[in-house]
Amino acid sequence: MQRIAIIAGVLHSGGKRNLIMEYYRHIDRTKVQFDFICDSDSNGIPEEEIRALGGRVYKVAPYKNIVPHLKETYKILKKNRYEVMHAFDNTLNIFPMFLGWIAGVKVRISESISKGDKNEKKHL
Repeated sequence: MQRIAIIAGVLHSGGKRNLIMEYYRHIDRTKVQFDFICDSDSNGIPEEEIRALGGRVYKVAPYKNIVPHLKETYKILKKNRYEVMHAFDNTLNIFPMFLGWIAGVKVRISESISKGDKNEKKHL
């Protein structure tokens, strides 16, 4: 069985959470399991369901505390030796992508389901 690190960022109830959980509920969990890495200030982590499905939940410092956030995320990626990670945040996925690279994660997927706003500085 392969474990995949799901970098969820802040996970509140709504679109992103629903999408990730739909994927998780319908995959063959005898072959693939998800480990969720979420910001500790999330208020919509379905922890009981994730654990019941065989997944693990890791909570890291909120993104606003960037240094502890990056250190804690890196430690989880390195310790678990993931071969695959999937970041579901936004343009800020550059940070977990870099952490995955230095932690030796071979396959790093960056996905943003956010439309963004042309007036925001983060819009590329």
